[in-house]
Amino acid sequence: MVLALALLIGACGAKPAAGPALFGDAQTLVRAATEQTGKAQTVRFSVAVTVAGRETTATGEMRFTEPGWAMKMTHTADGVTSETRVVDGAQYVSIPEQARGLTGGRPWGRYSADSAKGKELGAMMRESGQSDPAQVLDDVRKGGTIDRREQTTLDGQLASHYWITIDLGKTSGLPEMAGRTAPMELWLDADQLPAQMLFDFSGLASAGDPQMGPMTMRYTGWGEPVDIAAPPADQVAELAG
Repeated sequence: MVLALALLIGACGAKPAAGPALFGDAQTLVRAATEQTGKAQTVRFSVAVTVAGRETTATGEMRFTEPGWAMKMTHTADGVTSETRVVDGAQYVSIPEQARGLTGGRPWGRYSADSAKGKELGAMMRESGQSDPAQVLDDVRKGGTIDRREQTTLDGQLASHYWITIDLGKTSGLPEMAGRTAPMELWLDADQLPAQMLFDFSGLASAGDPQMGPMTMRYTGWGEPVDIAAPPADQVAELAG
């Protein structure tokens, strides 16, 4: 009885674990998170987005050291799954079985790093939310304003939650985006590493373009080993571009 009472008193007096520090401005937040991502160097990610009413999902892993930046991503849309890899600057795309007559039966196509198509795809993937979280953090640094912040939990783990407005004119550098903004939410884990990002692109599409709904990105496994390699050479066909 005495032991039980002592344990109860101890539990009542225990202080809850402190959450990660909250930052008051976007630049300080980005500096802290970027420092931590640089130390981790690898991450796994998942993406879910709705475009024109149809859900698209992707999962993958990434190594974002330089010069060895690499990524592997499996993408599913309309029930069709494809895979993309970026290794040593080259883009590898899986070829559907019905289209392999164009690649001599090989299941992979390759755009070289110095080809126009390879450069275009590489830039798109690195600038998209489906790739390096440091790219998103840099957008927050250039054009982000923290509107609200709180300590919370995510998947049962301590986290900090930020509501941020992004100035698209500053992040894109495009004159036509001047004055336009988009909201995002960012969760950092207890180590100040990105755990989740939520973007709302509603109303940003130009007339005639498909409307994009919210996009959610999750990041896990920071610093854990990843397996990203080019497909075997005898399974790859060179693609023009």
